[in-house]
Formats: sequence, C-alpha cells, structure tokens
Amino acid sequence: MKRTSARGIIWNALVDAYYDAAELTMMNLLWIVFSLLVISAPAATAGLYYATNQLAHRHAISWRTFLDGFRQHLWLGCRWGLVNLFALTLLGVNVWFYGQLEMWWTDLAQGLFIGIMVLWILLQVYTFPLLLEQEDHRMAIALRNSLVLFLKYPGFSLFLCLILLLVAALSTWLRLPWLVFAGSLSTYLANRGTIYLLDNLSNQS
Repeated sequence: MKRTSARGIIWNALVDAYYDAAELTMMNLLWIVFSLLVISAPAATAGLYYATNQLAHRHAISWRTFLDGFRQHLWLGCRWGLVNLFALTLLGVNVWFYGQLEMWWTDLAQGLFIGIMVLWILLQVYTFPLLLEQEDHRMAIALRNSLVLFLKYPGFSLFLCLILLLVAALSTWLRLPWLVFAGSLSTYLANRGTIYLLDNLSNQS
C-alpha cells in the first residue's frame, strides 16, 4: 500500500467526518456524559466505538445507536478496559522499576518495556474495531489480528497513528475539541481504517 493511498483514504474519511459532524458531535457528548462515572467509561467507550463503526459502514445513527452499543457491548468494553489497565500498569511498573536500578543492562530492560508499551498502545488503534468486526470476540485474537494489520500495512498504520496523535495533541492543547468531537473522530478514523484494511485483505484472498 503506497503512502499516497494512505493519505487518500484518511483524507476521504476526514471529509466524510466533516459531513457527519452533527452525528459525531452527538456521539462525543454522549460518550463524555456516560463516562462521568469512571466505572462506566469502558462501556461508554464501547458505545462510542459501536456508533462510529456503524457510521463508518455508512449506516444512519442516532443517540439510540450509542445506547445500543453501550448495552450490547458493555462486558466487551469492560473486558477491553480491564485488559488495557492491567497491561499498561504492568508495563509502567516495569519501566519505573528498571529506571531505579543502576546496572549496565537496566537501560536495555527499561527500553524494552517502553517499546512494548508503545507497541501495545499502537495496537489499540485496531483492537476494538476488530472486536466489533470479527466473530470471535477474544482479546487475544483481536490483538493478534491488530499486529497482523500493522505488519502487513505498516505505512498506512503509522500514518493513521500520526493523524490520531495530531488529533489528540491538538485537542489537548485547545481543550474544547475533547468535549465536541475529538473522541468520536478518533474512533471513527480507527473504524474506517480497520474496515478499509479488512476489505483490502478480503479482496486479495
């Protein structure tokens, strides 16, 4: 996949997001409201991913779509959230631990765990969209398939990650976008990218 192709696909997704701005804003506001109770944040994120997944498939969505995703994928969202919390905590503790030691090999160990943490975060771009797309909802399968997509389409994947990072950085700087569209736009782009790559794989088989 050429880089120009990656730019074209993501640009088209951004243009579609512009025309779907009202729906994305509604989903973002619902996500924030339902995430105010921290315990419900994973389920709210599942609802957001589900709604933007439906939009990425060019289905009409409404506030009911978010609630449907919240209810249908509540436990999936909680499982995804707990696995991420455990993995990032474990990796973070290892990064901190090896940073406290002063031996010749500790920098290598710390660098290894930092690399694994970065890889884990990158894989999450595809992981939840894959949980929605694949019949097998096991996290291990979704993570494996995420890694396959990254290895098979590194240019597209890194470019998509760069766009998502820019959205997050700009939204953090301006603050207001997080309230209006940053979360829904990010999940929408992740869903569009995942669906595109899956379609591409299907056409090659």
